[in-house]
Amino acid sequence: VRSIDGTAEWFASKGFRNARLNALGASFGELAIGAGLIAGFLTTPAAAGLAAMMATAFGAIHRFAGFFVFARPDEGWEYVATITVGAVVIGL
Repeated sequence: VRSIDGTAEWFASKGFRNARLNALGASFGELAIGAGLIAGFLTTPAAAGLAAMMATAFGAIHRFAGFFVFARPDEGWEYVATITVGAVVIGL
């Protein structure tokens, strides 16, 4: 999954429509969110974007996989939930 094409293939395997567009959006979104949080620039919108991205990951992939993320291949939901809560706290 180390490229846009690989990410798009993974998104498609998980049932996402327009997988390439979603892969591009997720990649650029993660870069922008990370840069915004690191720089402290527009922290609240960046944190809201991160919370939304992690909520999508939870709803689409992780919610049925159990709690622990290290229970591969299912990848549980505790890690994305922790990131979501942290992003909400930063956004407040």
